[in-house]
Amino acid sequence: MSRFLDAHTVPGVGREAILQACNAMKGAPGVTFVACHYDLGERKIFCLTEAESEDVVRQAHANISLPYDSIRQVKVITPSDLA
Repeated sequence: MSRFLDAHTVPGVGREAILQACNAMKGAPGVTFVACHYDLGERKIFCLTEAESEDVVRQAHANISLPYDSIRQVKVITPSDLA
């Protein structure tokens, strides 16, 4: 599985709407929801997911009618990777 970071610009959205979107993505076939980071002041949401391909993530967004600015495959460095 690869990891993907998607970015959303969401004017006028509150925490409850973000939770609903995360729940919908959590149930999307072929996608594992990992985390969501948001800044309501900047109207930005960043979601980290795992899937077989970027197309699977794009389709999951389309299936739940969740627009996005970008989806990028990313690599992760964890504390266990540090010497």
